[in-house]
Amino acid sequence: MSDAYPPSPTPPWARPVLSPTIQELTGDGNISLTEDVTYLISDTPKDAGDLSVPYAVVLPDGNSLRQTKRIYVKKDNSLTTAKFQVAGNFIGCTYINFDTIGWSAVLEWVGDGWTMVGGNAARE
Repeated sequence: MSDAYPPSPTPPWARPVLSPTIQELTGDGNISLTEDVTYLISDTPKDAGDLSVPYAVVLPDGNSLRQTKRIYVKKDNSLTTAKFQVAGNFIGCTYINFDTIGWSAVLEWVGDGWTMVGGNAARE
């Protein structure tokens, strides 16, 4: 074992745990890459006459290789949710659609696009 990197004097159970930073998006807009997690939240459809009209959301390119971004549909007291269509530079799809409470996407920036490494959102 090398002495170049001695063990931390603080045991793992005593180290501080950093909570993820959170962004809440309730309509059309841009997803921030300065936050770890983005929640898509809305009680009402974008167009009350047409439930298929999604909110337009844009995810910018990543800042660094292997950067991760987590996106969730969060709902508190409603059985319905609006639809969100996330556009961005994705590998293997053009959009990621979120239209069900609990849907999620875990994305990783691979240098020339985002790849979905987890979650159950629909890719199109």
